This record gives sequence, C-alpha cells and structure tokens, in this order.
Amino acid sequence: MNDFPVELKNDWTLQNVEFQALTRRLRRGDSWWQLLLFVSAVVALFGVAAGVWFASVAIREHDLFYGLAAVTMLTAVPPAALAEFRARRSALQWHDRTPEGMVGHALQRVEATARLLRIAFVNALVLLVLAAVVWVFVLLGFIAQNPSLVFITLLWIAFGLATLGWVRWRTGANFRERERCHRLLREFSAATSAAL
Repeated sequence: MNDFPVELKNDWTLQNVEFQALTRRLRRGDSWWQLLLFVSAVVALFGVAAGVWFASVAIREHDLFYGLAAVTMLTAVPPAALAEFRARRSALQWHDRTPEGMVGHALQRVEATARLLRIAFVNALVLLVLAAVVWVFVLLGFIAQNPSLVFITLLWIAFGLATLGWVRWRTGANFRERERCHRLLREFSAATSAAL
C-alpha cells in the first residue's frame, strides 16, 4: 500500500499547525512592534534633546567631556533612530495573507530584526569608544576626573557590554527563526509540487 497520500496529509496537517502558530505569533508581534516604533521615536527625541543639553553645558562651561558626549549623541542618535524607524515600519506591512505570504512576512521581520541588531551593535560600540576616548582625555589631563564622570563612563561601559551580549544572544535566536521560515517555505514548496 502506498503511504504517500497519508504522509502528504500528515505533512500538510503539521504545516497548517505551524502556519497557524506563525500567524498568531505575527499578529501578537504587531502590537509589540507598534509599541517599539513609538518607543524608538520617543528615545530618539530624548537622545537629541540630551545631545543639545550636553552641547549647551559644554559651551557654557567649556567642558570637553560634555562636548564629546554632545558630538556623540548628535551624530549617532539621528541616523540610528531613522534606520530603526524604517526597519520597524517595514516589518509592520503585511502584503500577502496566504501561508506562503505569512512565511514571507515572518522573513521580512527576521531581516528587520537583523538590521535592528546591527544598529544596536554599532550603538554599543559607540558607547564603548566614547568611554575610552573620555578616559584617554582624562589621562592626558584635558578632562578632570570626578565621581560623576566615573559613574557616567562606567554606566556607558556596562550598557555597551550588556548590549553586545544581548545582540549576540538575539542574533542566535533570529538565525534560528530564519532557518525555521526557510524550512517552512521548502516544505510548502515540496508539498505543493507533490500535490500537482
């Protein structure tokens, strides 16, 4: 007896369960991505405002530390915020509601997440480099060492290292999601070809 039709039906049943789970995950993710889109806009505005405030303090007090912080914030935040906004917005656009389209949309989110992880990686490096530059200037005597400078630079270092660790962990999860989507597409294509 030929078990192929039974196997095909079982494969389709499993695929339907996976497609339904993927669709639920994408729909739940919509609200989360919309919230993060709003949060990223607020954080970008806060970052630019902080950069302007740092610049005003640097000018008023002739402080190199605040000047470096201002230059970093005003050159790093706007491009990163714009790239993040575009990536998040593109991940919210659903074009095709078929099972294959759902997987395509999930892959679109995977790619958007990969772009966001690259942005987070660069921002973490910017923080670490800024902390290093500040301490080079401290050692050269251009910036006076004080408790607030130590606290702020240690905060930058801690946040930068934590972000790098999170990016590494999240990149692995994103890679596994990409592989799962490609597997679903291959199975969908094979099942469709076999049904014809």
